[in-house]
Amino acid sequence: MLKASLSINQLWLFTAMVTSFCFAAYDADDTLKLNAAIDYRYDDNVFLLPNSSSNSITREYGQRGDSSIVASVGGRIDVPLSRQVLYVAANAARQQYLKFDELNYTSWNGQLGWKWQVGSQFSGDLNARASYSMNSFEDVRNGIIDMINDNSASWNGNWLFSSNWALLANIGYDEQTHSDLKYQDARVVNYGLGVRFNTDKGSVISLIHQWQDYSYLRNLFLPADKRGYHEQNTRLSLLWPVTANLNLTANAGLSSWKSKADTASTESKPQGDIGFNWQITDKTKVSAGVGQNFEQFNDGAGRNLERTAYFSSGWAMTEKLSWLFNFNYRQQERESTLGINGRKQNYNTTRLSAAYRPIRSVYLSILISNI
Repeated sequence: MLKASLSINQLWLFTAMVTSFCFAAYDADDTLKLNAAIDYRYDDNVFLLPNSSSNSITREYGQRGDSSIVASVGGRIDVPLSRQVLYVAANAARQQYLKFDELNYTSWNGQLGWKWQVGSQFSGDLNARASYSMNSFEDVRNGIIDMINDNSASWNGNWLFSSNWALLANIGYDEQTHSDLKYQDARVVNYGLGVRFNTDKGSVISLIHQWQDYSYLRNLFLPADKRGYHEQNTRLSLLWPVTANLNLTANAGLSSWKSKADTASTESKPQGDIGFNWQITDKTKVSAGVGQNFEQFNDGAGRNLERTAYFSSGWAMTEKLSWLFNFNYRQQERESTLGINGRKQNYNTTRLSAAYRPIRSVYLSILISNI
């Protein structure tokens, strides 16, 4: 169900069935890993439109739902060189709608990286990523086909200066450009410093401070250099293996950010989340969590604060047949440095799926989804 502060009363998305064929021609420790899949999907509200609403495409075809077939291929190569590991990964997918053929598109992503290590104290990862995909219909419901190019690079390093303590550092760059909604084109530069403590019983505690500069690339009412913001975020994280079968994770922090158009006003907002994973028996597991965090990219009219909660339960009925139940709650609220809360929307998603794996490299799945 979707609720908005103005006109949206209810939204239903029913994915009637997803039938998947998947082939994975590798073992986990192989240098070369290949995969391929074909999925059939049916959505009865492709554009996530409110009840009694339509757009140019749904009016043209006289329906809100459609079936689609998604075919994908991909692979990964890991090349160990002494204590270093170089890796390359890529994936391409084609989504083909049976009726809404103007939505047909091909997406892809690729990654090149280096897991580095110097001596026994210094290690980390350096990678570059690129992707091309369609914008979510949660953001674009009017039938616009908006494709996103996302290019990013990041580096992180760890200095293990004692058996339990390590210093952490990271730096990253991410840029998104849009084919249609060009006013959303933006880039993010961030860097951080922190410390990590590993207890003798397996818990991990880390404290990190992150700086971020968010810049828009195009003018919209305001000049591009006034549309972005600066942010500082301090976060404390905990991973606690309570027992061999129960893990608890928690993050708590405070974000302080200011608009480049209004440098005199600073908005502070707590962020964080808590969750657990519990393997109750060899065949049954559950996980749950709740949290509040800012969405990274948005349309520039403020920032999207997302409050989420989830519950998931899995049951391996047999060695070949398994079931999964999942419930997700998501609330999105627009905020500004003036302390004004804008649009608010709620999404409740319930999914039940069954997966059958006759042999290791092939599986069939059925998914029923209600939003």
